[in-house]
Amino acid sequence: AARKPITTADPQSFSRVDPARPAKELKKKFPLFSGATEATCLLAEGEMLFLPAGWFHEVCSLAGDKGHAAFNYWFQPPDAASFAKPYSRSMWEEDIAARPIGA
Repeated sequence: AARKPITTADPQSFSRVDPARPAKELKKKFPLFSGATEATCLLAEGEMLFLPAGWFHEVCSLAGDKGHAAFNYWFQPPDAASFAKPYSRSMWEEDIAARPIGA
């Protein structure tokens, strides 16, 4: 089966579900989504949230008058001996290579 072209707007690791869409539309397009369990958290100043690799999530920042900073770090422990090529798998290289130039 032919794969849908990947763009920077739709990388393989991102969910195609937009939870802001109407429930009826979501049920039709993504029938299993209605069985998903939502988890919500509110972080205070100085706190951080750790999400395990591969967890789909949506973030809303409520900065107030102090502003805010968001920092994402996709941490995957190295599993190879070389500092120059720390991973035995080429997941990131394959993901980037699959994207059309200029997408």
